[in-house]
Amino acid sequence: MSSDITIKEERGTVNISEIFFSVQGEGIYSGEPTVFVRFQGCTLGCEWCDTKYTWKHEEENGMSYIEVLNRVWGLHKKSDKKPMICITGGEPLEQPEQFAYLVKRFHSLDYSIEVETSGLIPVPFEYDQFIDSWVVDFKGPSAAVKKSPVLSDFTHFRHQDQLKCVVKDQKDLDAVRLVLQDNYFRGTILISPGNPIKGVSSTEWMEKCAEFCKQHGYRLSLQTHKFIWGAKRGV
Repeated sequence: MSSDITIKEERGTVNISEIFFSVQGEGIYSGEPTVFVRFQGCTLGCEWCDTKYTWKHEEENGMSYIEVLNRVWGLHKKSDKKPMICITGGEPLEQPEQFAYLVKRFHSLDYSIEVETSGLIPVPFEYDQFIDSWVVDFKGPSAAVKKSPVLSDFTHFRHQDQLKCVVKDQKDLDAVRLVLQDNYFRGTILISPGNPIKGVSSTEWMEKCAEFCKQHGYRLSLQTHKFIWGAKRGV
């Protein structure tokens, strides 16, 4: 791609909440310069979701493929190094055709791609050749979801894939252990401390989660972007 490229040939639209350039704040690529392509729309409804503005499927959020690709390229030009692409949401797999198109197109442009998905929809492993890492959520009791996520067969995940477990209390930690004691996950298991229950400080809860990781060999994953910029959009 040249520095003055304008992509013209793609047709089609996708509901997008926002596209922005930052650093990945969590997981195995934490700290990596990343362009986030956040899909609009999610029907799961986690109680502690920090992107509730993405839940509603809104047609006014429609962007053409041309707009998406040119927006990503415009942000890419701000860096000396080609950034990663993180496709997130909302729930990107609720727009399967648009998701498939953009994944293949980004891959054809030689971007590394990470995909974050809620676990509501089975992971389409047929796209493994295009995706460097799947990040699938495990929903503990505190999520209080409206629907039961469909956890894919863990045997299909690769070493570079990630299972993100947002935990707010001991019940969530117990649920993680219950699922993983009988299901081997080949990739990285992320323990992400959420805002703790009343009476427990954030520091105390992070320390408890760190001890849980030490005991079971998991990775503690803090949302470092919030430590830097606070809980706001576009970072």
